[in-house]
Amino acid sequence: MVPPAKRKAYNGQKLKPIIKLLRSRELGASQYIDTGQIPESSSKFPFVWQRRSLNPGHRNKIFACQWITNNYIVYGTKCNNLVLYDCTSNESFDIPLIKAESPDVSHINPCACGIHSIQLNTSKTFLATGGDNVNHIGVYKLSEFSPHCLLCDCHNDWVFDLRWLDDTCIASCSRDSSLALWRIPSPTEYSSNDNELHRSTRSTSNSSVLISDVLLDMLCH
Repeated sequence: MVPPAKRKAYNGQKLKPIIKLLRSRELGASQYIDTGQIPESSSKFPFVWQRRSLNPGHRNKIFACQWITNNYIVYGTKCNNLVLYDCTSNESFDIPLIKAESPDVSHINPCACGIHSIQLNTSKTFLATGGDNVNHIGVYKLSEFSPHCLLCDCHNDWVFDLRWLDDTCIASCSRDSSLALWRIPSPTEYSSNDNELHRSTRSTSNSSVLISDVLLDMLCH
């Protein structure tokens, strides 16, 4: 086995990995990075990576994507399609969006903005994204992509972004300038009927208490 080559010196300084150099620049480092400080192997990265274009077919622009495993990606389009893509076989599978039991009369334009966010929780047990109604949020159980719950009755306009705070708590923001915090029901809470789709709503009376509890919990940890 050939031992790794030692880093060369540049003006008396050891060469730094390109990742560390870029990270320091992102954090506000004002130091100028000379090309001589970058290892030669870094310039070969684009040749090592194999770029491959994805043709979404008759779908519109891709707005959001999320790796599920090393071989599978989920992406959302402007035309409100949620698609599972297999990188090894180049096959695509449409995932049905979660619908509300009763249609929302305020939901005038059914596919006006598309899917802007797809987020996987830390333990990779839930995936959150837009619902069939662009004002709603659908949560799927992984790895079977079965509908788990629908988050609604809060936003009155398009949902633009989602962020998991922990495995069961997610924040959402909308074009109507509203920010919501949701607690996802665990599967054990509904063990009586595994096929039931659970509909979660924002509780006006408990929302402030819930947000305070979550923020306090985050600060303590």
